[in-house]
Amino acid sequence: MQWLIFLELENDPIAFCRLTDIFRRKGLKLVSLVATSGPGNLAVMTVVESTEFLIDHMFHFLRRTPGIRQVSYYRHEKGREAGFVFVSARDPADDLVGTLQHTVPGAKLVFAGGGDFLFEIPTRGRTDEALRGISGENFLSFTRVKTGRAGEKADTSC
Repeated sequence: MQWLIFLELENDPIAFCRLTDIFRRKGLKLVSLVATSGPGNLAVMTVVESTEFLIDHMFHFLRRTPGIRQVSYYRHEKGREAGFVFVSARDPADDLVGTLQHTVPGAKLVFAGGGDFLFEIPTRGRTDEALRGISGENFLSFTRVKTGRAGEKADTSC
């Protein structure tokens, strides 16, 4: 099963190296990995293939890992109930954000980096046909499963 993992880390190369080592040791199969740096933090978005058991373990393990500030997990869904869309653009120079917001009113950009994007999509009035019409881009629909900051109780009501 495919999962999207979104993490906020301290802007420190050690935290990123620790994260990639965890992915390697735990045996996650990476499909896509993008990292961007901002003021004071590092954002990492990855699509992985894994079992639900391992993903649940990883969620709690990563929340206790030094240098990681926030962890969110999204499960790949093929139905209309999916509220997030991962888009891998072939040409990141295209105005994908504007096109998507025009095609699907209410779409919000959550993450962008290296030609990969994560959008929050309102489920009411959404059609998969509208999403497929976006310049032939590759996309996967996801539902947020868990989110939480390090040291806080996780929100599992999603």
